[in-house]
Amino acid sequence: MEFSTEHIERHEQLTSLKEPSTDLYAHLQNKYNILHCEMIEYKKANYWEAQFNKFKSQEESLQAEINELKAKLRKREQQLFGTKSEKSTQKQDQLTPTAQANIKKNRGQQADSKGHGKRDYNNLPAIEKIVSLSDKNAICSCCRLQYEELNATENSEILEVINVKAYRRMIRRKM
Repeated sequence: MEFSTEHIERHEQLTSLKEPSTDLYAHLQNKYNILHCEMIEYKKANYWEAQFNKFKSQEESLQAEINELKAKLRKREQQLFGTKSEKSTQKQDQLTPTAQANIKKNRGQQADSKGHGKRDYNNLPAIEKIVSLSDKNAICSCCRLQYEELNATENSEILEVINVKAYRRMIRRKM
């Protein structure tokens, strides 16, 4: 099989083109590898940047919460230990007794003042009930004799409202 000159020339042209194309292919392969490594590095950097931004935003939200809690704590401490509650006692200690008498008193019952006492319910009708010891409890445990009944009583009152009618119940326990 003989090749024509045309075939030989064509073969030489292809051979002459093959060398630069193999060099070009190797060069492109090298560039591809470099770009591929850069892309991987970029993805890693992107991942870590995203992680950093995530943790940064969490840190900012936690810092905001800490600041809010610190403000609430300062407010509570001011309410508990503020100077306002101490002013009145310090001022009164520094004043003379005549100046203290001229100070406007607080509302409500004052210290060292006499109260009103118990309310009188003598105007209510009374139902009297006499309670004696039972036969079982009216015997001396030592000599087994029955107790002698005394005229003295221990009195107590209970205010009751029955059918929207108030009365006093008088209880007299024999001793």
